[in-house]
Amino acid sequence: MAALMFAKAFSGCGGGSSSNSAPLASFPQPQLQMSVNGVLNTTLTTQIAANMLTDTSGQHLVQGPTYNGAFPGPTFLVHPGDTLNINLVNNFPPNPQTSRTGAFPADQYITNLHTHGLTVSPLGNSDNIYNAVPPGTTFPISVKIPSNHRAGTFWYHPHVHGSVTYSFLGGMAGMLIVQGGPGSIDAVPEVAAARNVVMVFQVIHTLFNGVVGYVDPQAMQMGSTAIVNGTGNGLWGPYLGTAGIGSFGNTPAYYTTNGVINPTLHMRPGEVQHWRLLAATSGETLLVAIPGLPMNVIANDGETIPNILTLPSGTPYTMGSGQRVDLLIQAPLSAGTFTLESLPITTTSSSVTPQGIAPEVHTAKNNEDFPEPNATRW
Repeated sequence: MAALMFAKAFSGCGGGSSSNSAPLASFPQPQLQMSVNGVLNTTLTTQIAANMLTDTSGQHLVQGPTYNGAFPGPTFLVHPGDTLNINLVNNFPPNPQTSRTGAFPADQYITNLHTHGLTVSPLGNSDNIYNAVPPGTTFPISVKIPSNHRAGTFWYHPHVHGSVTYSFLGGMAGMLIVQGGPGSIDAVPEVAAARNVVMVFQVIHTLFNGVVGYVDPQAMQMGSTAIVNGTGNGLWGPYLGTAGIGSFGNTPAYYTTNGVINPTLHMRPGEVQHWRLLAATSGETLLVAIPGLPMNVIANDGETIPNILTLPSGTPYTMGSGQRVDLLIQAPLSAGTFTLESLPITTTSSSVTPQGIAPEVHTAKNNEDFPEPNATRW
């Protein structure tokens, strides 16, 4: 997922760094948009866009649904008492005029917005998942964040039932940070002094031609496996890398961090950073670990924990779809290279709680059994 490099000196890195923290120039960060005088005014445009991904096998052009033409979307940073105003512009093409039967979804390009984890109004043009924004229209969203809202790491994404999976497969999501003041975790001296690093984990699924697929046009029932109960294709089976029978076979799945495959993060020896991790996946469970380094958990899903929980070297933190975790990571005093990894699901004993209760081998699921990632993309 990422390589971590700790060295005593760096060359060719951008400015703006202090003497005890390494530049982030080589590590991708989503665009940061911050509130000013209690208001964050911004625009999110949904559009089909082409982006290039690079891994050890070469370059891969992917084309699918995005916010503002890229994945992930920008990071929003607000404070308790702020107002988040978003003009949601739907630049998707018209919905296809395809007749489907039963519960199969048809409105591929209708969208809306959900601020996942915030304690805000679900009514009107606030965090209302029942709003529907058709292609070619603009919808104003205004989310008022209570003055007593907790500090934490949250996120936003579409929430139209029937097209959410399609949106996630293309990377439509972004981080939303509520930064607290006195009395919050952000006021703890060690946390306040640590550099914030955003990491949005996404799995981009495409057909062989690089296009993010919607549903299998030959699907016979719901589900994500190629064959459901031996009777026929599931809606998303071929697009989710399910091996075996399907209209399109075993398709690519690209595991990305902030829109890049296996980026590199530099830290100085002894430096402490505040990592905000988000699993913005369509169903994949991520067993996140750093072999050789401990991970210090300070918050789960936007909730500050009473005491730091230290996971020993190589012990995974289990992240289901939509989960967030805040970590304090300290680089060792000696130079070296480490990897932030998502460990194999079917061979790694892990707990569904960071406290390590009842660890065992689990199978990631998305309706039916979810497969291991394609070997070339892992």
